Amino acid sequence: MESKRHKECHRMVHPTSPRPAPSSPQGRHRATGRLEHSCLGGKPPCVWHDLMVEVHGKGHPTTQSLVVWEKAGAEGTENANPRLPDGELDHTGLNKRSSTLQVWPWLDQPESRLMMRVDTQEGPPIDLPLVETVTDTQWQDGDSGQHHVILPVVPFDYLRGYNIGPSPYWPVLARTGYLYLFRHDRLWRELRVVWEGSELQFYDVRLGDYRNEDGQITADQRPPVGVALSDIWVPFRLNGKDQELEVAFAESPLPAARINRLQSDFNLRYYRCQQIKRLLPHPIAFDGAMVGVTPNDRPVFYLDEAKPQRPRKPATEWQFERPWLYLENLPGSHANKAYRMAGELYEQFEAGERSGPLQEFEKPEPGALVLCIQQRCDEEGNNQKNRFFANEDWQRHPSAKDVLEPLRQRGVCGLKIDDRLYELRHQAHRVRTAQTLLALCGERASQSPHLDSAKLVSQLILPSRLQGEPNPLYEHASALPDEGRHRIDRLLMSDERALGREYLERAQDELLQCLRRQPYQQVLGDVFSSEGFDYAAAFQFTGQLISLVLESPIKQDPLHPEQGQPGTDTPGKQWLRELCIEHEAISQSRGDVSLARMLWPQAEPGQQEAPFQVPKDAPPNPGDGVFRGQALAQLETAELPDDSDGILTLEGLRLAEQIRAGALTTLMFAGFSQGTSALNAAHNEVHSAIRSALTALENNDSERQQLKAAYRQLEKERADLRQQHEQQAQQALKAGNDAYRAALKEARRAQAQLDKVQTRTEAQLAQTQAAINERLMAQRLATMSHPLEAIRQSMPTLLPGLRLMTLANAIQQGKYILGLEDLSADGERVRPDTENTGQTRVWVLDRDRPTTQALSRLSEAQNELILAQKAVEQATANSAEAQERLAAAQQRFAGIGDELDSLGGRATTVAAAIRATEQAMEQHQSKLDSAEQSRLFRMLNTPVLPMVVLGIEVVNVWNSIGSYSEIKRQRGFYRAMSGASAGAYNSSLAALLLAERFANDHVKGKLAAFLNLEFDGEVAQTIARALGVKAVTMKMVMGAAGGLAATGISLSDTLYALNTGDPAAWGYGVTTASGVFITLAAMVPAQATLLGLGPLGWIGLALMLGGTALVMVLQDEPIENWLRNGPFGDHDGLPHLQGDDNAVEAYYRLVGLLINLRLTHQPVPLLLSVEAKEMKAPLTPDLRALQDATHTIRVDSNLPGILGSPGIEAVCEVQLLSQSRRLGRDSVPMSKRPVSDDLQQGSILHQQATPTGHILYVKTPDTHRTTKRLLGIPTSEHEIRYSWQAKAQYRVIIGDEPYAFPAPVPKDTTRYDAANAEHTEPDFENDDQLYWVNGFAKA
Repeated sequence: MESKRHKECHRMVHPTSPRPAPSSPQGRHRATGRLEHSCLGGKPPCVWHDLMVEVHGKGHPTTQSLVVWEKAGAEGTENANPRLPDGELDHTGLNKRSSTLQVWPWLDQPESRLMMRVDTQEGPPIDLPLVETVTDTQWQDGDSGQHHVILPVVPFDYLRGYNIGPSPYWPVLARTGYLYLFRHDRLWRELRVVWEGSELQFYDVRLGDYRNEDGQITADQRPPVGVALSDIWVPFRLNGKDQELEVAFAESPLPAARINRLQSDFNLRYYRCQQIKRLLPHPIAFDGAMVGVTPNDRPVFYLDEAKPQRPRKPATEWQFERPWLYLENLPGSHANKAYRMAGELYEQFEAGERSGPLQEFEKPEPGALVLCIQQRCDEEGNNQKNRFFANEDWQRHPSAKDVLEPLRQRGVCGLKIDDRLYELRHQAHRVRTAQTLLALCGERASQSPHLDSAKLVSQLILPSRLQGEPNPLYEHASALPDEGRHRIDRLLMSDERALGREYLERAQDELLQCLRRQPYQQVLGDVFSSEGFDYAAAFQFTGQLISLVLESPIKQDPLHPEQGQPGTDTPGKQWLRELCIEHEAISQSRGDVSLARMLWPQAEPGQQEAPFQVPKDAPPNPGDGVFRGQALAQLETAELPDDSDGILTLEGLRLAEQIRAGALTTLMFAGFSQGTSALNAAHNEVHSAIRSALTALENNDSERQQLKAAYRQLEKERADLRQQHEQQAQQALKAGNDAYRAALKEARRAQAQLDKVQTRTEAQLAQTQAAINERLMAQRLATMSHPLEAIRQSMPTLLPGLRLMTLANAIQQGKYILGLEDLSADGERVRPDTENTGQTRVWVLDRDRPTTQALSRLSEAQNELILAQKAVEQATANSAEAQERLAAAQQRFAGIGDELDSLGGRATTVAAAIRATEQAMEQHQSKLDSAEQSRLFRMLNTPVLPMVVLGIEVVNVWNSIGSYSEIKRQRGFYRAMSGASAGAYNSSLAALLLAERFANDHVKGKLAAFLNLEFDGEVAQTIARALGVKAVTMKMVMGAAGGLAATGISLSDTLYALNTGDPAAWGYGVTTASGVFITLAAMVPAQATLLGLGPLGWIGLALMLGGTALVMVLQDEPIENWLRNGPFGDHDGLPHLQGDDNAVEAYYRLVGLLINLRLTHQPVPLLLSVEAKEMKAPLTPDLRALQDATHTIRVDSNLPGILGSPGIEAVCEVQLLSQSRRLGRDSVPMSKRPVSDDLQQGSILHQQATPTGHILYVKTPDTHRTTKRLLGIPTSEHEIRYSWQAKAQYRVIIGDEPYAFPAPVPKDTTRYDAANAEHTEPDFENDDQLYWVNGFAKA
């Protein structure tokens, strides 16, 4: 039986031949006699009594080893007689992979512990406990491994970024930082992780040097002492039981308080650490191409299938949307390929070769696209700026070896860690990259002198709808060619900005998801558990992260039309408000510490009405990251250490650098400690974000919007009623005094009734407003309660006595009221106007403290600045209407279409004229013989038709002469002169022919002799023969000359229209053809005539009428002239609007077409005048003027809304005219003449600037009669009437040059000259003066 068992024992699989054991430590037992019962002695397994530990892999350095300590040693020592393994055996063990067996013969071995030993650079080695009591182990066959298995691992982080595919996670080796391994609720190992060249090294901290008797860590600074390790040994199985491990990675060493908290708080470790329940390695690591698994499913994995990797460089990696593509690219070409791809796409955008959305694989790295735009900006810009990206970052990087290959060869496994702070930094960098992309698009666009014009066209003309309403200017958008649209898109960088907004939205969403989640908040809790400047820096860093997710991409796009609109609510702002009001109990119920508890202490508004009392003793740091006001308050008097050795975090070092550079110095805290700057930075970012979130909430409050709508409706009803009764009063005034008094009485009665209704309505609205204000105030107080409590606790000396108090009590006690000591933008102080307002709770400070005095001085300086700005704004007037001040910004789009209102009517009129002409032509298509016999012929064969023809010619002459100056400015002197001359010639010829036909016989004879004079020269005879006539007469020559002149002018107009792209060229072409037919009709005698015209003449007349009608219908509007011939047009007919040198001129002309400049003369409503007279003093100047004024003269425009800049001056010059008319049967009015200066100045009661222009209140003298006498005897009676004449002009600075509005039409080549009096001084004798509004707009 024994022999059979011995044979079976020999058949068992056992390791290969033993290798020499490592050198023995001092006091180690060789125990050579035990080899008879050991695998080291070549005996069969059935007789082994060995302690065997399987170390997975092979070829491991000796810097990590296993050691056995006897529990019973010398007196006073717990461990004694350390013993290294007696030998090592090569073995195929766990998962059928190569392993190394470390063997201790164990027969009669005393009770001992198994520990892991790490060599150190100095001092004794570090021994880490593994098994409290070990015994000999039974040999295990198969691939499950031995009873004790040690696994060599290296930490792998899973990088996240935007990726094409179902998952964006990819494994890469850990970056530089600190690794924490927890076993059995206790920190087992702390290792410094360092990249040294192309190797990842690990250095152990001797934790025993920093632990007290209770196992608590006692120091924040724990320098590592272990030697460099290339991997980390962790227990996979001990005593046959698979081990669990909790792993955490940190960028900076964890504070002692944080470690102690992690050791005692399982919930914190659950969120902060990677929970690894089983360390069995998976054959393949999870990567982004896998479906149905997550990284947590494979926390430990072999590196056989892991992609090659270059050394980590986080600062470089953060530049990429997909950092793993950079890390797996060993040749170093990824960055340069991404840059070239972005450059090619950018060039395609510039060339117009790409349009529409891109496929996902076509979208470039945003950082590379930023660099392309950045380089183009630097090439064409004058100033080099500090840029976000450097060119060398996107060039070919040095090639690198695969850092994983040595680890693969030794069988080292990957261990999943969560480097969540890296992810937060990466997502923040992605947000900043997208923000930089949008900002650079704005900078690049600003380098074009045509940017302002492009923005106006894209925002006001090309959209089919504006603010939900049809855009009246959209009908002109077709005049802009496709190439022009592309140029505008390129100038505004529409494609790149669309990508930037898309990148920004994705990055913001992912960053917000991180900030919402508890594991990421606990990573921030590491920094919130630190001390000193590191602690203050945690607030600054978190505030910066929060601010990155607040504003929508549209608000961060400087070229987006809605960028300047009030901020909308966003998911980031909603989350921040929820965070502010989160109660501690909610966090405690979840068993976690939320970010809200880290940022702010818990406090209710009722508890904040008393000054904060500083506790006598500062509580210890609990290590959970919860807000510690006294820890921050210690910074009030702190200074930065000279060498920054006490600052342990990256955030702390950055904050210290900012403080030393003076970047955080403010006037308020000048002269205070450096710690004060740190506290200011700690709170500033977060509080700015909270204010933005609250403003968005209040702006979008639905009840508030409904209340505003109710007030607008109330004002509309009041205005409608006033207008109705004003019309009745005006009619009654004409009927007589009695009717007027009755109408006025009725109006007052109705007004009084309306006032009662409105009083009730306003009272209800006021109650609603008060309720809304109370709700919003309560909401604001609740939201700011916790953040302001943080300031109270962290700045008890800097902000003494900060507390809540009612506004009335604060004023009574003379407290400094935060936010109400400053003047508003209107220069007014906020004071309680009602009892409810007085009960509003506000935050106050004691006035007798240095900080409060500094605040007071700053407020006084700011107040003086506001008042000075207000005085400058009102330099030409005493006051301005508050409603108009508020409405100025809202009139950007209002009234743009007013000047085009008549276009529809005009088109209808022209169409009717064409139809009438066609009908007339149809009526004249009957045969000539029947026409000659008809009554119609006999009626038309009178002087009536020739007189009409002569009238038309006279009108043409008058138009030619009247438009001479306009044509001269647009087309030049020769075209203007030729048009006037041709008109005069043709009208003279028409008069001559009319006289020939209808004058007396004597005159007829002389004219006939002149007109029938025959030319007998050889040339004349040749022409006569060609035309088939007997001879060429004077009449034929004169008619042909007139026709040729008209033809030449029409041809010139046709070419000009073609050159400017005006569709009216069709009409001018038809009139040119009509001139040819008229010329031929004059030279070729007709065999049969109708009304004196032959067939050629009638054809010419028909073409002339049709061509004229076409010109009227097809002729471009001025804005269409600009679109076709401006900087984005495809015609060059108006060179003064093209080219970079004319960019400002082109923009000026475009603005002139959009401002809707209006000069009006309106009577003062009777009811308004009566109400003004009944008002009690004191009255503002405008209300005093209303008591006596009869009219208002007002100039308005959209210019302030379009230009959006100060310094616009509206000039309105008036002249009072009198006109005398002699009464009697043959009375004829005399011409108007200006009155005396005294009378005119006395008639101007008041004038003032308005946000949109200028207004004058005038009193027009009453009409009266005078009697002229000769020697005391009345000779005639005259009636004197008065009227006003006005001219208006806006003066602005555009591009550092002065300009005036109204601007000339685009075709006009005249340029504004500020030194030219014709441009700057009104000429009331000139009704067509350039750069001035000439006369009042028609009602």
